[in-house]
Amino acid sequence: MSTTFDAARFGRLWRAHWAERAKSYLWFFGVCIIVYLIMVLLAFSTVGHDAFQHEAQMICFYIGLFVTGAIFAARHFEGLSHKEAALLTLMRPASVFEKILLAFVMVVVFYPLMYTLIYAVCNFPMVKIAQAMAIESARLNPEFNRYDAQDYTLFVPFVSQGDTVDAQNMNHFRLAQGLLMLAWVSIMAFCVGASIYFKRLPMLKTVVAGFVLFIAYGIFLAVTGSSPSSLLEHWFTDDNPSVWKTATVIAFWLGTPLLLWVTAFFHLKEREVA
Repeated sequence: MSTTFDAARFGRLWRAHWAERAKSYLWFFGVCIIVYLIMVLLAFSTVGHDAFQHEAQMICFYIGLFVTGAIFAARHFEGLSHKEAALLTLMRPASVFEKILLAFVMVVVFYPLMYTLIYAVCNFPMVKIAQAMAIESARLNPEFNRYDAQDYTLFVPFVSQGDTVDAQNMNHFRLAQGLLMLAWVSIMAFCVGASIYFKRLPMLKTVVAGFVLFIAYGIFLAVTGSSPSSLLEHWFTDDNPSVWKTATVIAFWLGTPLLLWVTAFFHLKEREVA
């Protein structure tokens, strides 16, 4: 039996995790649905049916995914902030690698799948309601309100391509999706690692640390005059990039999530040793 990874041992860890956390996950997703419905009511009462146009659906989906995903990831090792629960988590018969692998599966794979499913189920009827309101508005005031069915196309996460029509735009779409995925993996790794590193109030400190990094990044852009899309424009606008530039950008996008997950691994290992 390997001390690093054993399928049977990982299976027992998986079942134990679900036995302990299934109810809290149901509560978490329930709260997300309630928050979504509140936001829907506010959107209909302020912006109206325009709040559910295709682009607005996309923005809502990704903002919700990254915000709630960060909270979900920061809660994975929340037991470490309590002495009794921390001992149970750290002494559980599983390797550090298996515990980090479980965290990776839950926050990087499981959560976006569940979030996407819940969003799709909740979003579909709202789009249909907005569509009906837009049609009725156009019928009552045809001079000022025009209805275009394309504006209210249902946004299907990771599938909808917006205005993509040709091969070049399709390639850009696929590349953007890939970079978005790597950004997601990096942010989840940061939240998991920070929640392990901070021993008291880990979730609050993780949020604060993320906010500080965001502000620091904004200051860096302001001082250097750089664009936040610089690492994207390398592929989107540069037809003949240099070798070193290509290597640097690839190393950044692939190395950042890997480095963050390795850091989370060593944070957890240090907690077990301590």
